[in-house]
Amino acid sequence: MTEGDITKELSERSSLQGLVYQKLREGILSGKYHEKEELREAAIGEELGVSRTPVREAFRQLELEGLTVRCFQRDTDWFSYIFRNRRGQDSLDEDVILGPIANDTIFDTMGVLSSGFLAPEEALALLRIGPAYTQLALKTEQAAAHLRWLGAEPIVRLDSASRSREQEEYLKALGEAMAELL
Repeated sequence: MTEGDITKELSERSSLQGLVYQKLREGILSGKYHEKEELREAAIGEELGVSRTPVREAFRQLELEGLTVRCFQRDTDWFSYIFRNRRGQDSLDEDVILGPIANDTIFDTMGVLSSGFLAPEEALALLRIGPAYTQLALKTEQAAAHLRWLGAEPIVRLDSASRSREQEEYLKALGEAMAELL
């Protein structure tokens, strides 16, 4: 980010601290900054091209908000969370959950796992196949209250040929993985 970018955004927002706060918050919610990652004032300041003071003030504002965010990757923690969640046992107190989409493939795989046909590690291996899409879940009123309109970007949709190719690649990889399990 250049000084010109910061100046332009400053004209659209009220303060440097506000801009830094917005950038930090967006980074946390988008998964750019991961759970338990230590965010250092100097490094963030350098990344955004500002001094440590507005970064420190933005950190304080984030702490006052008190939003807790849990970011998942396609790993055993995510798998355990999804498995418990599908059984109505959401055990996390975080305000926001960010991670791979819990779609129908996951639902079907959980059914096969529950039947005893697959071991948990085999089910996770199957769920790692194919593209990963991310979802954001707001679990509390506090999280929803922090929603702000930032702008809009066009959604790029896959054309039918690309979508078919992606589906074929997924089914082929899934078939190969299932053959190895049998």
